[in-house]
Amino acid sequence: MFTRALDLPLTGAVVIGTVFYAAPTAAAPLRLRISLSPTIRQGEFNGLRLAAIHPDHGQIDTAHLAFADHGTFTARDERLRAEHRTHIQPGTVRQDAPEPDWAQGDFTALQTAVAQYVRMWFNTSIPPLTPPRRRPRTVTALPAPAADHEPGRSR
Repeated sequence: MFTRALDLPLTGAVVIGTVFYAAPTAAAPLRLRISLSPTIRQGEFNGLRLAAIHPDHGQIDTAHLAFADHGTFTARDERLRAEHRTHIQPGTVRQDAPEPDWAQGDFTALQTAVAQYVRMWFNTSIPPLTPPRRRPRTVTALPAPAADHEPGRSR
């Protein structure tokens, strides 16, 4: 999820299970940890938990970024509601989902929030997330006017 959904170009990054670890700046002793934030249901997550960690002092700070607050799955949730499929709580993802939940998310606002957290704690920035390429819309040509009708003439 972290490498596909979030574009985090950080040095020393590694994903272990559902946790992302990184050293945003090589010289700084602080490390970044991003994990999925669980709900009370097994295998369901409602956001990301960010943490700034010092090797000697442990966790310095944490922040919770809720998917719902950042509109990550708003379009998916609206589509599911319209289809009367409510197998998933709004603003959450499941590990065992029948469809790939991550592919249905818009991570732009979440990426911006992660970038702000990294900039605040590590004095470095993450480039903005490039929006996914969208397929061009098919445009249907309008029918040609009838031959007996000339523009500008009234009948």
